[in-house]
Amino acid sequence: MDPHSPVITGHAIPQNEFQKPITETIRLTANYRIHTYHLPECGTVTHFLANSVINSAPGGPDEMFLAMQREKIGLKRFPLKLSLLTGHNLTQHFAVNYGMPYKYVVEVASKPFSEAPNVLVQALHRIIWAGEKSVNDGSFDDAKFNEMLTVGYFEGQKMDYHDDGEADLGPTIATLSLGCPASMTLRMKYAPHFGVSKQGNPYNDPPLPGCADYENRRRHHSLSAGRPSSPDNRRGGLLPTDPNLHTPRKGNPPVLLSLQLNHGDMVCMHGAGIQKYYEHAVTPAGKLRFSLTCRHIRPSAVPTDEHSKGVLPHSNAYGYCGEELVVSQ
Repeated sequence: MDPHSPVITGHAIPQNEFQKPITETIRLTANYRIHTYHLPECGTVTHFLANSVINSAPGGPDEMFLAMQREKIGLKRFPLKLSLLTGHNLTQHFAVNYGMPYKYVVEVASKPFSEAPNVLVQALHRIIWAGEKSVNDGSFDDAKFNEMLTVGYFEGQKMDYHDDGEADLGPTIATLSLGCPASMTLRMKYAPHFGVSKQGNPYNDPPLPGCADYENRRRHHSLSAGRPSSPDNRRGGLLPTDPNLHTPRKGNPPVLLSLQLNHGDMVCMHGAGIQKYYEHAVTPAGKLRFSLTCRHIRPSAVPTDEHSKGVLPHSNAYGYCGEELVVSQ
């Protein structure tokens, strides 16, 4: 029996860790345990922890995981766009995109939701529910998910540190995990954390709580605000009294949030600041894992003749409400 897979019918026991300045709030539905992590001035990361009742329910994650392996959903490896090597260089993982076209490190031809297998449509509505529960500022109704990227990971494959901060994306991104467990870690990007790029260029944005030398940088930023450009303050407007503020540091920023994602769990990141100032990595720990990630692609960034691909399939058969009590069969 997989020690990471939820087997209890009560609320799942979290194995997450977080550091200051991140704070945590917890709420419960009938079967989900929901942990929301608040990143000051940036947004929230909400973790929906599933249990065996959720996973074993008809149409739930257990059946989804089997269907993902049995049905032809279109997963394949794609050529890397930024590869410096000659020849045909492919991604390690397998992927397929449904809904609005989405381009990240590879060119993935998107298929319309009308062609999506039932298992992906069921997952889509489950993820939409998680987005609705995570966002309480009214923005989700105007930027509901219209794209789903499904990625398959085999043993030893992972997604290194990156962000989902493309200009054409909405502020909310949510993922459903199926299969083996994975560790998701979140850290501040190098320049926002240290106040300087790896090349020694000063970082001009106001310092964020949790960054290196926060109080010192905040004081310098406050004192130099509004000062005219001159040889004394041209390095980002900061008073040059502390040369360490502009000295590249060794190593990487520390991990501030670590989530243990188990089979059936969902994660929702909300807030453009998270993608601008933070980066995340996902490392599976098993033989096979699927991640199904939904985003909102702004229609203005997509050719008009492709807008129909993002039309969501509506049917009572696909509706999902994680607050309802599900009785295991």
